[in-house]
Amino acid sequence: DEMDSNWEPGSDRRIAVWECLQHLIRVLETEGEAAAGQLLRKIGARGQEAKDLAYCLYEICSSKRDDAAEAFACNSLLAAWPALAEESAKRHENVAPRELRLG
Repeated sequence: DEMDSNWEPGSDRRIAVWECLQHLIRVLETEGEAAAGQLLRKIGARGQEAKDLAYCLYEICSSKRDDAAEAFACNSLLAAWPALAEESAKRHENVAPRELRLG
């Protein structure tokens, strides 16, 4: 709830992997897979690092800290990851179709 809902990774000069992870979880929970996938595209290479961190945090939260809420959030992101990666790979361009000339 304390995360900035207007956060843009491209304008953040000191982007942290933990921050990327928390924003991905927030967007997934509040806006769904399509929006989280679009955020993943904006995050770029830090996305894989965020996924790796989610695995680590899930393990720590579920087995050592008994933090079910954080473990659930990380697990939800990991379960949705294939859909997020697919959405991230899509190109969202509003380009008018080109006419083909036969000649």
